[in-house]
Order: sequence, then structure tokens, then C-alpha cells
Amino acid sequence: HDRAFLERVVTDALILDGGGSAARHPGGFAAWDQDRRAAGGKRATLGRPSGSEASPGGPSADRATGDGAGRRSKASSGRSSSTVGHLLRQTEKEMAKLERRKVTLEAELADAGDDHQALADLGAELAEVGSALTEVEERWIELAEEQEARG
Repeated sequence: HDRAFLERVVTDALILDGGGSAARHPGGFAAWDQDRRAAGGKRATLGRPSGSEASPGGPSADRATGDGAGRRSKASSGRSSSTVGHLLRQTEKEMAKLERRKVTLEAELADAGDDHQALADLGAELAEVGSALTEVEERWIELAEEQEARG
């Protein structure tokens, strides 16, 4: 949910085109976004479906522009700015709650010692919380991009 943090730790971005294809792009989101804009400035704003014609950046640039077009259409899905803001705040609260639970579980895991059953149970719950946190963070990113697209 923190783009600056992600830029520090992410080395590659997996770009999904919405049509079942994926491409790996070195450098993370900022590098992909910069390449996407450089490869087809006009094309990226037209929102053409991916694969309709070749772009200077090759197939991965086609997929990237298709993906961005999908987000732009979602941004104009009829939700008001205040609704998006409300959803963002709710998502941030949910993230904070899950992060607190994750910290608690990690502490309990450290205190479990040699109790293998407790370690297994805590590990399973920690994995579930981690998965839920990832989903919530992805939802937050989508909402933040929607709000940013609205201006």
C-alpha cells in the first residue's frame, strides 16, 4: 500500500493484461509505468484493448496499456469521490487491524517454544492473515489509483 516502500523492495513487476497473459518487467511499477508512457504516450490514453496492434515497446507494452485502460474504466464506474475516499479509509482500517494481528501472531509464534502443535496452529493462522493482508493491500492500491484518476 506504500508505493515508496514497494519501489525500494520490488525488483520486478508482473504485468497482467486482463486477457490471461502476463509478462515480467524488471524494475518494479515505476519502471513499468515510465516505459509504458515512453512506448506509447498517445496509445496509453486511448485505452485500446491489448494486442490490437504492435507498439514500440513490444508485446509487454501492449499488455501494460490494456491493463491501464481497464483501471481507467473502473475509475469511471460511477462511484463518487467521497465513496472512493470512504472505501479507502475503511480499507486502511482493515489493513491496520490485520497488521496488528500479524504482529501479535508473530510474537505468539516466538513465545511458543517447542510446542509443535501451537507452532503449527499459529503458523497456519499467520499464513491466513498474511494472505488476507495481501488482498486488502491490493484493494487499497486499486482504490488509491481510482481516486488518483479522479484528480
